[in-house]
Amino acid sequence: MKKLVSPCFIKTSNRLAEYAGLCLFALLLSSCGGKYSPSEDSALRAMQCPSSEKTYSYDEIEYNGGKGDGRISFSDMKDSLNSACMGCHQAPANSGGFTYIDSYQGEIRTIGGKNQFYPGLFEIADKVVEYTHHSDPKKRMPPEDRRAKRPETFWALGDQVQAWINAGKPNGSFSLDPNAPAPTPKKPSFRGSENGNCTPNADIIGFDYLKDREFANMEKLPQSLADTDLFSLDAYELAKKGTVAYSVEYPLWADNNSKGRWIHFPMKIDGLKLVRQTAKYAEGKNFFEMPENTRLYKFFYKKVKMANGRLRYRRVETRIIVVRKPWNQSLFGTYKWDESEQSATLVETPYRDGTPFKDTVFKLTVDEVEKKTRDYAIPGSQRCIDCHMGSEGQNFVLGFSPLQLHRRGFGEGGRETPTVMNEINQVERFQKYGLIENSPAEKDWPVLESMGTSRARNEHELRASGYMAGNCAHCHNPNGLAFTKENGVTLNLTAGSIFGFNTKVRSTQIPTRLLVHQNGTLDESHIWRKISDSSQQLGLTSQMPMNTPGGPDCRALRLVGKWIRSFESDQAALDYEPNCKKEPEFKWIDQDFTTVTSDAYVPRRPDWNDPAAGMPSTFKNLELTPELQKAINEEVAVGYWNKKDICEFPNKDLAADGRRPWMMKGDQPKRPYGEVYYTTPGSWYFRTSCMKCHGANADGNSSLARGILQWSGGKVRVADLLHGMFGNKGENLKTFDADGKNYAPQYLFWMAMEGTRVQFPPELSSFLGKHGAQMLNQMRDKCLNQISTNKTSSPIFMDHEVFSKICFVNNLQKDDPGLAFDPNTNKALHPEKVEEWLDRASFNVGSAIFYYLKDMSMGVNHPGNDQCEVLYPKKENP
Repeated sequence: MKKLVSPCFIKTSNRLAEYAGLCLFALLLSSCGGKYSPSEDSALRAMQCPSSEKTYSYDEIEYNGGKGDGRISFSDMKDSLNSACMGCHQAPANSGGFTYIDSYQGEIRTIGGKNQFYPGLFEIADKVVEYTHHSDPKKRMPPEDRRAKRPETFWALGDQVQAWINAGKPNGSFSLDPNAPAPTPKKPSFRGSENGNCTPNADIIGFDYLKDREFANMEKLPQSLADTDLFSLDAYELAKKGTVAYSVEYPLWADNNSKGRWIHFPMKIDGLKLVRQTAKYAEGKNFFEMPENTRLYKFFYKKVKMANGRLRYRRVETRIIVVRKPWNQSLFGTYKWDESEQSATLVETPYRDGTPFKDTVFKLTVDEVEKKTRDYAIPGSQRCIDCHMGSEGQNFVLGFSPLQLHRRGFGEGGRETPTVMNEINQVERFQKYGLIENSPAEKDWPVLESMGTSRARNEHELRASGYMAGNCAHCHNPNGLAFTKENGVTLNLTAGSIFGFNTKVRSTQIPTRLLVHQNGTLDESHIWRKISDSSQQLGLTSQMPMNTPGGPDCRALRLVGKWIRSFESDQAALDYEPNCKKEPEFKWIDQDFTTVTSDAYVPRRPDWNDPAAGMPSTFKNLELTPELQKAINEEVAVGYWNKKDICEFPNKDLAADGRRPWMMKGDQPKRPYGEVYYTTPGSWYFRTSCMKCHGANADGNSSLARGILQWSGGKVRVADLLHGMFGNKGENLKTFDADGKNYAPQYLFWMAMEGTRVQFPPELSSFLGKHGAQMLNQMRDKCLNQISTNKTSSPIFMDHEVFSKICFVNNLQKDDPGLAFDPNTNKALHPEKVEEWLDRASFNVGSAIFYYLKDMSMGVNHPGNDQCEVLYPKKENP
């Protein structure tokens, strides 16, 4: 008989709740002791939780809520150390005279033009411990701005490195406790399935109010999975504490991993009663209203071929969501299982700014006979947010929805595989468990074939929509990542949205390509290319489904391929079968776009001042004059503010000399003068040219920047200008002091024109423009339009003035004979003079951008035309 812990002794700040708990002691004790603590004999267990019917099952190592011996791998420790140290110390960075390379041991390498020996982690371990544990907080590493968010994480890193040293610095796993015995390997003895090892009856569904209170008061997740609801994986034991397994109809694909899902609804005291909170069915909507502190767990298993030739499923990670309102206050994280699979520890590998948790990649043995391994990736917290921000109920929950819980039979709702009774009756069971309220009879729950505004053309369209509901809809909906202004995609892929698909719609990413070709031609269908093309073919866009390594998913190729081929004919769809690799290539690029002011700034071209290989004298000799500085600081009318309900524009008139031809229709303004948008030239240039790569905050964090990182295999990272070159409130600009002068403006201009060594292939021109990484060449063309006879700029264009005022400063004027063009050929009569003029004009533009970025680094804000609320917030009625 297990010892009963009465909820009456729970500490709570609510005195009424405490009193209610005391009054209910006898009732709860008898209820828990009778209903929820039956005899443990196998006959009673079999009656109360009969073995689950299974479409498939697997061998699994039993788990009994252990916390393990704290074993971690060298790889995990290295990732944490790099996050903490690489910004200041990874070669060529050499802050404080301390540098290292991302390697187990040191070696001779050529880095930044220097060929020398660089120490690896083996050599620097003692110094890492010394400074992460330094008694003087001012000398303790990493610097304060990085430690501030999670100081305990970095102290623990020092503990890990010390334990590694004590263990002899192995290039493998080691224990944080030197006295702990090595884990004893266990044989698989547990027969699991997606629905658990048994299916509990409604009368044994219990509760754990103590744990509910713990989670309600929790600000961060516990370190060990054993301290959550999952003290076991026995569905019988978990049910007695109110935690139950569930499965979904349209699952998310993740590198062919198997999954298991569990959910726990919390109890609360209502008056003098302890009642269970439930998921509320939202009539006419495909989501539940979830109570706060509901816990959802998802296990990920990797199939392993054991030495005896049998297959088993290895527990790799367990993800958790604790529902909070609003959704961005939810707690979430991932627990990584140790090699023995007896304990799982919260992943807290920090991003560079100290916040948890970044992408974690490690190797798993998948074939013990042939000693084969495969990389495995645990997504970082930002990827989790990217996916879950689009949850249908705006509660951070994906998968637990009416459509997903409503399991279907073979042939229904696009289902191609068999189902068993405990899947078919899942809705009925959850209703009997008392976990869902306000729900209709199961027959009235949503089904895929009735979703959307049209009906599916055929079975292929139905199956494709089912796949998209589980793998694409969380991003491709109005609240999802794809629909954000930055990404600008409007393709809705929620359940039923592709029924009766319009084959005339073109891709927003590649406008020359139809989303689905009307004749079912796969290579001319953008949706197909997004799931089938390689990273090199996709260029700067991500392969779909996003954030899932190991693509393409063969099932996606098959289902989506047949759907698209069905636009030619049903026979074409039936005949189509993709040529799939059984185990596709693993692809994963670490994405950490965080920065801290303590990062040591190293220019992308550290040789910038080298007379032979660095910045040419033609760039160094350019001067910023008082006339140019004055023009840079003057605001110019460049268009209109975007209208928003939260903005209230001033009622104003403009003097005649302030009116521009593009503002007028006859003698009347096209829009009220109060809605005219003014900004500095540098702000306009940055927002129309640089922002698409460097991001709105100039921090190198944009959709295009992530695409470039993915395309290049992690080798090309868009510069974080705000925290890099302009970091430390402009102090980093002193890096370019030489010969009694600061060359920072000239360096920025040089890099934007020709200095960068990054080269992009021609197929990326649709994303970057014809100038590629030489982004100021785009502005150079705009200045050319001021003097050329082809595409000549005119005051009727909104951006005419912002270029005419800057391009001609300290430069030849438009009527100068040296800038004359042949009107018949549009060729410059004096090309050398025009080139000289364009060089100066481009420098003027680059200088304007430079001072805009410098203002930004000092906290001076120049709002964009989509930020009217900054200057003109709507006044509330008194």
